[in-house]
Amino acid sequence: MKSRDRFILPEGAESIFFIGVCGISMSSLASITHTHGIKVGGSDTNDGEMAAKLRKQGIEIFIGHSADNLKGYDAVVY
Repeated sequence: MKSRDRFILPEGAESIFFIGVCGISMSSLASITHTHGIKVGGSDTNDGEMAAKLRKQGIEIFIGHSADNLKGYDAVVY
């Protein structure tokens, strides 16, 4: 396991993908993770205000869920 500040990531992981990223819990986790310098992306079915807020932070957001969205990410949170 690798630790970056207060995060423990799987060995070799440099990025995390959040499924359901626009929900209140997942968006908070994604934002905090991104703030700590970890590459973050996520997917959701809703392209609303939260998706725009996360994009503005530099988080890659996909609308719709697909295994293709996971390319380039090392770990998944769902």
